[in-house]
Amino acid sequence: MNDSDTSSSEDGDDHIYHHDDAEVEAEAETATAAAASERRRLHILKLISVLQRKVTYPTRTIDKIDHLVDDFLENLEDDVHQMLCSNDADANSYQGLDSNIDTEAEVEAIIRIFPNVLSKRKRIMWTDEDADHEHEERVLSLYRPIQLLAFTIHEDESLRINLKAVSFIPVVARLAIEFGCFDDKLRGGLLCHGTYPYDDANVLQNLMNSDSTLMNSDFTEIHNRDHHEHIEDMYLQVLIHLRQTGLLKKE
Repeated sequence: MNDSDTSSSEDGDDHIYHHDDAEVEAEAETATAAAASERRRLHILKLISVLQRKVTYPTRTIDKIDHLVDDFLENLEDDVHQMLCSNDADANSYQGLDSNIDTEAEVEAIIRIFPNVLSKRKRIMWTDEDADHEHEERVLSLYRPIQLLAFTIHEDESLRINLKAVSFIPVVARLAIEFGCFDDKLRGGLLCHGTYPYDDANVLQNLMNSDSTLMNSDFTEIHNRDHHEHIEDMYLQVLIHLRQTGLLKKE
């Protein structure tokens, strides 16, 4: 066997070893994930058992359980509100709804547990456009979750379309109407405005003006025809859905 044959054989062996290592690593990751899932399942079953048998425990234990339950529900409700309101444009910071991962059924299920989050406002600080440039001032604006599903906010305070969350606007509006979160004239929050003096667009206006109002804040997006058409299609589908449910109409 010559040197070239030996080299080829060694290269082949290295390929096999690397392939085997990858398989072993993948199997280990799968096993770890399965074990973690089973552990969580058992914890949930144990928690259910504890709650079901609460009245059989000592008073101190009952009080502790009640306190923990209150904290759990309060923290979970806050987290649901944060999820609905998260519209940070930074991909690494974004922790909101994502139609590539989340479904309308999942979103509806958790909102039905905490419907009050739909009318709870999020505080956002903006630069005061009328302030002296030498003395920058900040002004507070309050937004409901449904408003923040339509756009993302960038560091320069420009607004961009929120492709990940905009498709959830119809289900959020429908549930807001069902639970009476807003006056009837606000159509489930679709006609809500922010409290910032210069923020005079409601959710429907942001949807219908997404091309001219939100797209223009990003020069590169305007010149990407495929991306442009994708955005138009997504917003059009939302408007069609709203029309079909009777929420897109003239007074």
